[in-house]
Amino acid sequence: ALSTIKVLFPPEDEQKVIAEVLSDIDDLITAQEELIAKKRDIKQATMQQLLTGRTRLPRFKSKWTMKKVKDIAVCFSGGTPSTRNNAYYNGNIPWITSGDLNIRYIEQVKASITELGLRNSSTKIVKSGTVVIAMYGATAGIAAISQISAAINQAVLAIELADCSPQYIHALLEFKKDWIIDTYTQGGQ
Repeated sequence: ALSTIKVLFPPEDEQKVIAEVLSDIDDLITAQEELIAKKRDIKQATMQQLLTGRTRLPRFKSKWTMKKVKDIAVCFSGGTPSTRNNAYYNGNIPWITSGDLNIRYIEQVKASITELGLRNSSTKIVKSGTVVIAMYGATAGIAAISQISAAINQAVLAIELADCSPQYIHALLEFKKDWIIDTYTQGGQ
């Protein structure tokens, strides 16, 4: 039980100083978290203005056009090689899963598959610069930009763009995340 655990105890005055130092650090962390929250609010407001065209950046005057995603991109999802066959894994092909999309730019991933795994599954290769978005699960609606050529699993949708900025599309997807989840992923399921 907890009462039998042995711990080091400095003199009481040192205990108080240690507790104060740790409390001060907690206060700094809280202040940083509040600052980050404010910055996120500023970013959200800026996205609202810029991505809807309500505010235009100086020097840009040309009219915006409405396009469907299919007119600017090719979209596809991947697949998973059979997990029963070890020969399909730990190869030289990076393999992006939806859990890898928690960062804006994917430069490396933990998992990999072999050429054999690629050939014997429905996974597909995305090239560097491809926007990827999680279609379901805990990361549903989260988008990233792959900076590597890699295979993707079935929970990842690739958006290969033609004549369009991946960073802009990523920002749009981030801005529309809640709507995408509500409309296309049934609340993330």
